[in-house]
Amino acid sequence: MSWSELRAVAVRGGRAGFALAVLGLAGCGSAPDFGEPSAALLAEVAAVDLDDPVVERTPIVDVHVHTFNARYLPLRGIALGRRDKNPLMTLLSDGAAEALAASIATSARLTPLPDDAGSAAATTTADWGATAAGVGEDSGDFVELEAVARALAIARGDAAARAGEVETPLTRAMRELGLGGGERFLQTLMLEDGKLPERYRQLFGSRVRLLVSHMMDLGPVYAQRPGDGTELLDFERQIRRMQQFQADPAAGLLYFVAYSPYRDHWPDVEPGRALRLVTDAVEHRSAYGVKVYPPSGYRPVGNDIPSEPWSLFSAQPRLQWEARYAGVTSEQLDERLDALLKWCCENQVPVFAHCNTGEFEARAEYGVAMASPRHWAAVLQKYPTLRLCLGHAGGAPYWFGEVDAEYTDWGEEVVRLCTSYPNVFCEVGVHGEIVDARARANFVSRLRELFARETRYPMQKKILYGTDWYMPAGASPMAYMLGYRRALLAVGPEPYRDFFLRNALAFLDAERRLDDARFPIPDSVADRLRGLLAAARD
Repeated sequence: MSWSELRAVAVRGGRAGFALAVLGLAGCGSAPDFGEPSAALLAEVAAVDLDDPVVERTPIVDVHVHTFNARYLPLRGIALGRRDKNPLMTLLSDGAAEALAASIATSARLTPLPDDAGSAAATTTADWGATAAGVGEDSGDFVELEAVARALAIARGDAAARAGEVETPLTRAMRELGLGGGERFLQTLMLEDGKLPERYRQLFGSRVRLLVSHMMDLGPVYAQRPGDGTELLDFERQIRRMQQFQADPAAGLLYFVAYSPYRDHWPDVEPGRALRLVTDAVEHRSAYGVKVYPPSGYRPVGNDIPSEPWSLFSAQPRLQWEARYAGVTSEQLDERLDALLKWCCENQVPVFAHCNTGEFEARAEYGVAMASPRHWAAVLQKYPTLRLCLGHAGGAPYWFGEVDAEYTDWGEEVVRLCTSYPNVFCEVGVHGEIVDARARANFVSRLRELFARETRYPMQKKILYGTDWYMPAGASPMAYMLGYRRALLAVGPEPYRDFFLRNALAFLDAERRLDDARFPIPDSVADRLRGLLAAARD
């Protein structure tokens, strides 16, 4: 399919428009080129025994997952505002983008909970159009989106819709755009929220004993209010639901509450609200830590308000920029972040921060501008005992030997911070490069070199396993896990146990947290942590 054909399909048929919306959510990229490791190293890593006894006695902690569904995300705002992610997104009208987002969000189910009377089932495939922002059959938006109903049914696993389906414009467009996992992503996005931990274990297996689930507070980022909750849940309601899921022993998870500095001024001016949401969640709603997401448009320090965007086709990017920045100064953003990080450091509440060039950016290039580990270097000079994990470890290029790649210095800086400060860690979530034999061998070589260095804090004790599930990683879940398992077994049994188990418990400060009466955690979480600590000592 050529780009001109894709443009035509995007205008005439909703499925390609649907694929473009997925592009706005999940992004895409070309396959990297990896440096060539030695034949001996390739053979050594390939020969690793995946049934090594250390595997059986090492339960796994995944420090980076998401267990929210479409009702927790401002999909309307995302579809309307991320027009700069790819020029083809501009081919979707505002009305079509809104209808598409509504049809996805209202398809996502909420598990009925005792303290959440508003839990409701999803709409059915047949009535998707009635919920899609009131789009009528005689409107242009309906013509543009009519085929989306079948695509959504396929993503949900509707057997009748799937019957006889070989390749559709949706799947073909996704393949052409490098989004082979797009339907899987959407299927998960529309699952019942309480069933997401179970779905994770179906994909990754029972050896993963603890999931660290990270919330996202994106309503202010994309200027979308909760309304009646049929599309976007109020953030405090999201917190209450996560609290109840965490208390369920079967879920096997703990959660990090998300922080957004924009809560102090959007939708209403309420100074200090952003921090109060976090402290209340930790002190009274059993949140274990805090998630910080700089690609939403802010830095941990040294903020600089981005230029106001313009768009030929929609006013939404400008309106969303105003929600983030109108009436606020760079200095005020710095003060808000400083108050958060000071509180976390003084109370040893762990912080997990996105540290990669791309992924879920509010605007193109926000990742590069906002998420660099160098911004955290300035924070750590002020708060050297801050308990911090740098998600994605600065990006794949440094770790997997990508040829002629940009931003390898991000990984180098992550290593410097991890080995210079006592409570700084990093994790490798979403790096599906690990399934490539050359990239995996390069990763092994990198770890061996880093672990052999004499540093103040050994790097072997600072790198953690994570997946960033259910974000598309370019690899099947089990292939992803086995890739990391093979790599760490090649490095050695003790590094294996550190990577998959012990370093996560260190970042979580599990021993001390169990005895911290200020921030109570559910008995189910405490019992699970005690079991993991015992396994780590075995």
